Amino acid sequence: IRSPTNPALIKGSLCHAALEQMFDLEPSQRTLEHVQNLLRAEWSTRKRKSPELQELFPSVQDEREWGKSAMELLKNYFQVEDPQFVKRPNPIQREVW
Repeated sequence: IRSPTNPALIKGSLCHAALEQMFDLEPSQRTLEHVQNLLRAEWSTRKRKSPELQELFPSVQDEREWGKSAMELLKNYFQVEDPQFVKRPNPIQREVW
């Protein structure tokens, strides 16, 4: 069942994608700044490829606030766990992990 696109679903999907990409990096590269840049890149790519995402926010300011809240979610993750100490999961175990 496909759900309609909305800001909350996209935010969760983007954060998940950025964290997943981060765990493909060497532990020393798993920093908050790096994962936030991964999120920015992922959003840019998805937005460019999907016209529906380009119209998701009524204004640039709304999109900016939404982006800040996504960055805050990633920051919260780093407060709970330091990903530099997490072993790199292999692709088969990634979803179980």
